[in-house]
Amino acid sequence: MGLLDIFFKKWTYEEKLAYLKAQMSLLSVDGHSDDNEYKTIFKNMKIIKWKPDNETEVEKYMSDAKNMTIIDGVRIIKNMKNDKKKIVSLGLKTMALADNKLVESEVKFLKDFEAKTGIPNVTFSKKELAKFKYTKKGKTENTEKVSQIKKEQASKFHENFQNIDSLITSLEKGGISNDYKFVKLVFEKLKIGSIRNEEQLNNFILSFLRKQSKDGLISKTVNFQAIENILGSSLVEFEENNETSFKGYIELEQYHSVATRGYQLCQQVMFEFMLSAAK
Repeated sequence: MGLLDIFFKKWTYEEKLAYLKAQMSLLSVDGHSDDNEYKTIFKNMKIIKWKPDNETEVEKYMSDAKNMTIIDGVRIIKNMKNDKKKIVSLGLKTMALADNKLVESEVKFLKDFEAKTGIPNVTFSKKELAKFKYTKKGKTENTEKVSQIKKEQASKFHENFQNIDSLITSLEKGGISNDYKFVKLVFEKLKIGSIRNEEQLNNFILSFLRKQSKDGLISKTVNFQAIENILGSSLVEFEENNETSFKGYIELEQYHSVATRGYQLCQQVMFEFMLSAAK
C-alpha cells in the first residue's frame, strides 16, 4: 500500500459511515463496551482522515452510522477498492482486541463480515491467540496473564513495530537515526493534515533536502535507502508470515513510503547540485 493510498485517496461520507458502522457493530456483539474500544474507533477513523470540527459533528456521524442498515454498510464496503478494504480489515482486528480479549461472537461476526464484503481475512497469530485468551464467555481465567496483557497494551504499538523501530533508532552511525526521525515527522504531518496533498509532501521534503550541503545530501541519500531497505525487507517478511494486522503495521508501511520518497527526491536535488556546478 503506497503513501498516497491512505492519506490522499479520499473516503466518501458513505464509506466513512460504513466503516464506522462495521466497528460499532463489532463492538456490540460481545454484549459490552469500554473506553478502550471507543478510543480505538476514533484512532481507526483518524487514519482515514475523519476529522470532525466539533462535538455536534461527531454526534451526527455516530447517529448516521447507527441509523445506517447493516445491509447498506455491507454493500458500501463490498464496493470499496482493495486498499480501503484492507484498512477496514486491519481496523476490525484492532477493534476485536481492544478490550484485551477475543470471544466467539467476535470471531463469528468477523468471518461473516469477511464473506459478505470481501475484505481480507482478519487473522490472529498464535502469539495473539495466546495473549488474548479465546473463550466463549469472553472471560480470561488466568489473572497473571491479564496483568501481562494490560502491561503490553500500555505500550502504543505491537512488539513487531517496536523491534524494527528500536533497530533503526539505534543506528546512529552516519545519522540514520536522525533521518529516521525526519521520516516519522513527515508521517505525523500527513496524519494531522499539515501536509494535505502530494505537492505539499514533495515541497516539504525538498525544502529539507535543499538546505543540506553536497556531502550532507549524499549522506541522506544513503540513509533514506538504508531505512527503505530495512523496512521493506521487514514488511515482506510480515506479508509472508501473514502478520499484517498488528498495531503499527500501517505506520511501518507509511515510514517505508516516506523513506522511498525521500530517497527519490535526494536524487532530484543531487541533479540540481550538478546542474548548478556546471554553470
